[in-house]
Amino acid sequence: MKTKLQIIDETVRYYRTHSRGINSHTNCEYITEDGNMCAVGRCLTKKALDSILYDNPGDLYDLSDRFDNYIPFKQSYKGHEDEFWSTLQDFHDSRSNWEENSKGGNNLTEGGKNRLAFLKQIYGNK
Repeated sequence: MKTKLQIIDETVRYYRTHSRGINSHTNCEYITEDGNMCAVGRCLTKKALDSILYDNPGDLYDLSDRFDNYIPFKQSYKGHEDEFWSTLQDFHDSRSNWEENSKGGNNLTEGGKNRLAFLKQIYGNK
């Protein structure tokens, strides 16, 4: 199982070269029709993403009572509590944490770097 710090760092690295899964209405989606994913979406199995995309669209709070049961995480992401996923998703969702770069991805803003440091402090020993 990946640690929380590994997942946080991986998330930041991923968005340097990928879109954050924001649709044309500026809403975050687990997976968009063009395959971009949010912070939680990229940790879910293909089967779960297909289900969300085609059968059960909704946001994190609609589905949070079903984590690890209804919505399967990839094996290496299992075992973390809903609060962690919500916090990671909030970090991802906040536009003030990110700015687009020339690679089609996103870099952290100064505020995003501060938020990242705070998350690492919170989850450093968990």
